[in-house]
Amino acid sequence: QFQSLPILELEPNPPALILNSEKGKPSRFQLEDLISLLLPPTRLPFTSLLPNVQKQLLDKVAVLATVQTPFHAIRDLACAGMNKVWVNAIGDYEDTALSCFDICGDKLDSVTVGSFCNGLTMDSDGNLLYSEFNNVMTYKNGETNEKIEIPDGWEAMGISCSRSGNVLICLMNVKNEHKVHQYKDKACIKEFKCDENGEKLYKNGEYMLYPQENVNGDVCVVNHNSNSIVTVCSEGKLRFRYDGKDANLTKDLNPNAFVTDSMGRVIVADEANDCLHVIDQDGKFLRCLEIPGLTKPTGISLDSRGRLWVGSKDNGAIKVVQYAKYAE
Repeated sequence: QFQSLPILELEPNPPALILNSEKGKPSRFQLEDLISLLLPPTRLPFTSLLPNVQKQLLDKVAVLATVQTPFHAIRDLACAGMNKVWVNAIGDYEDTALSCFDICGDKLDSVTVGSFCNGLTMDSDGNLLYSEFNNVMTYKNGETNEKIEIPDGWEAMGISCSRSGNVLICLMNVKNEHKVHQYKDKACIKEFKCDENGEKLYKNGEYMLYPQENVNGDVCVVNHNSNSIVTVCSEGKLRFRYDGKDANLTKDLNPNAFVTDSMGRVIVADEANDCLHVIDQDGKFLRCLEIPGLTKPTGISLDSRGRLWVGSKDNGAIKVVQYAKYAE
């Protein structure tokens, strides 16, 4: 409950006095003649320093809290600040309502959606964004508004707010074809559908896709229809595909949620193997993270402290874990 801030090892840079004197001869001055002005220290937001601090993966993750929700299973999560999370659950009545819980498991807020919710995320202004079949809506302080209208013939699936402030939305049509649109306000500014050779980026199928923008501008997508992570650069050129084979696990990768962190790592929830795959921004496998007491991980989000919140499809519990530390 009481967590220490990471220690930042900063290089000292004391002021220097430069005098006009001949090389090799000492200079003399009177201290009484020096006048200085003391100013209050500049207070920079601590979060502005974090992106420049290296974070190393822990050998063993630490479970900081377990949030027990009243739901049977988790579909999707979106952290709101440091100690709150919005939950999209799986079930009967849960499909039409989103709920916000604190880290102690107390319910703080809820919003009823007009139809089946396919994804949710938080924007930089603290608004909850969620996708319905034909619209992307915003919710804050009890008010719901339409954010983006989906093109005719397509349905909104996974959604995320990019670091640039734009919104990534995975779309699917009646033929189970998929593409990703990047929106600025209400206008589509980019479409990701085919690679540089005209080949489809995303395999057709009934399962929804989840998008994320990495720190280097790459657009990463979990394609549950091909059980892979498909990553393209901002221009749409294919960067890599990750299928989990490098992890050498007993079962094939079964991804249904993922997140990218401040170091550009891609962290994928693998429901089949009860673990998280961690790969770097070039698609290189780094390691698997096992979370004690968590099975069938689904739904994953990062809070403002860089802690992972991971849901379960088994019992609706959410584990809050620390998976990395600041380098010394």
